[in-house]
This record gives sequence, C-alpha cells and structure tokens, in this order.
Amino acid sequence: MIKCLVLGLAVAAVLTPASARAGTPGEYNFCGGSGFTFCASVNMSVVANATGGYTVTLEVANRSQASGTGAPAQFVSIGLENVLPPGEKLSSPSNFRLQQGTWNGTTYIFADVCGSNPVCWNMATNQTEGGGVNVDFDANTTQGNQSSIASNCSASDPFWNQTPINTCAQGTDVAVWRPVRISFDVTQNITSADIYVKAIANGSTECLTGSSTIACTPVTAVPEPATMTLLASGLAALSGVAYRRRRKDADVPPAV
Repeated sequence: MIKCLVLGLAVAAVLTPASARAGTPGEYNFCGGSGFTFCASVNMSVVANATGGYTVTLEVANRSQASGTGAPAQFVSIGLENVLPPGEKLSSPSNFRLQQGTWNGTTYIFADVCGSNPVCWNMATNQTEGGGVNVDFDANTTQGNQSSIASNCSASDPFWNQTPINTCAQGTDVAVWRPVRISFDVTQNITSADIYVKAIANGSTECLTGSSTIACTPVTAVPEPATMTLLASGLAALSGVAYRRRRKDADVPPAV
C-alpha cells in the first residue's frame, strides 16, 4: 500500500511509472510480447515467515486489451528468473498457493482458486520455457492452457481457452479488479529477481523484466484506491486553504 505524508509525494506516486526491470521486490507494470501484446501489473513481495524461511508472493492482474476481433491475451506461466547468482542451488519451493482477491472497500480478500493444494497450476524450478528461457521459479497451468489468467470480467467475454481465471483488470478502477495471488515458501531470501510472463492468444509470446532480448516495456502505474482517496483529500485540503486565504485577503481593508 502506497503511503504518503504530503500531497506532493502522493502526486509523484500516481504519476511516476513503476520500473519494469530486475530489482528488489515491489510493483511492476509492463507490456510485452512479439506478434501480439499483453500487459500486466505484478506486485512481488518476500517476507520472513514463522518457520524461519521466506514467503514469496506475486499478485498478478492481467491488463491486456483485445486486439482486433480476437480475445485479450491470457497468462499461462508467471515466474521469477535471475533469483540467485549462477552456480548457487535454488531452494525447493513448498506451500504453493493460487488465490484470487476481491476488494472489500479497504483491501483485497484472497481465497483459493482450485483448492488449498492447487490442481490447476503448479510450481516448478529451473523450468525451461518457450524461447529457451530458463525460469528459476515457474508457476504454470497444469492442463494445457486451461485455467489461464485473463483480463476479462465476465465468463461470457471472448477467451482463448477453457475456464479462464478472470481478473477484470482491463480498466483503471482497481476496486473491480480480481488479482491472482501466487505464493510459495523457500528457505533462502530473495532480494532481487526478474519477472517472467508467458501469454497466449493466436499463438504464444513472453517477456522478462531486465531482459534485452524479450524485454518487458514499463508503463504508467495505476494508483491504488487508497492513493486516490489520499490524493482527493489532499486536493480538497489545498482547495480549502486557498479559499481561506482568499477570504482573509478579502477581509483586509485596503491600505490608506
């Protein structure tokens, strides 16, 4: 959640694009693809857990738009690459969860999508994806392209596969978004990583933040509801200050 102490910082948080590059956990907003374009908003976090390890979380919203008469692109794989220096062994992931959030007016409440031990997605390590990309931690669909992550809102909207998970994130009203949360536990801390996304439409394509060959292109971030509320209240406060100053200036008698 973005927290700002002054209006200027709130405005900066709204207008500054999130960087789609290799780096520390945080929010990444980007588009990518070759042949067709897909767009995503991904928030990555890594926190210490009660077992002495770390919980890695990727909260994903598919922001892809329809291209021509085709349905918007859908995500079949999301992962992290360049997690550790070459030669170091990856920690085996455990407690893999796939959940979807609903906005309750304050925050997103997440619930399991296909069971507490997901049957529609799984988590692999050192997975080689299309194009030869070796993904360190790779969450992907288990039944072909079924249950991929879509940007649609309704089950009746055009889609590319069976039973997509609709995140309703084509628009800018994040209160109607239903982001997907991918989480898993590891024993080693992850301080930086590139985000990998593979999408399908009339074919498949991919992008990797921090890459020069299948690069993701950063786009302007969408403000969170709390940020917009803070911005609106800050603007209202400034408006009130300006009004009081005008009244005060009007009440001062002219100099003689």
